[in-house]
Amino acid sequence: MIAHTVASVGAAVLLAAGCAKTSTPEGVDEAALERVRAALIAPDRIAWDKPFDASRKPVEYIRFFRVRTGMTVLDLGAAAGYTAEIIAAAVGPSGRVYAQIDDPVIGLQGGFFDQH
Repeated sequence: MIAHTVASVGAAVLLAAGCAKTSTPEGVDEAALERVRAALIAPDRIAWDKPFDASRKPVEYIRFFRVRTGMTVLDLGAAAGYTAEIIAAAVGPSGRVYAQIDDPVIGLQGGFFDQH
């Protein structure tokens, strides 16, 4: 759990470029938040991720870090990619997400990557 929390904090290292002008003065992009909400209930979403939503609060996460449409974001320590997928929904098709994962972490996933 601590390792995954650290991985999520690593996602907070946001490298932004080409930010859209759809934000409110406070920096919240409502279109990005709406895409995240839609991704959370999408029928093709991996069932493995759904139980984590209550504790990780993905909409609040995107709002807190002010992830916006068109951003380029680096997710350090992406692990299984939960946060990277949420960020990808937020930045939309005009944005990019680069997810970094170390080889030792892949070994700790217990074959997760082989199954998905």
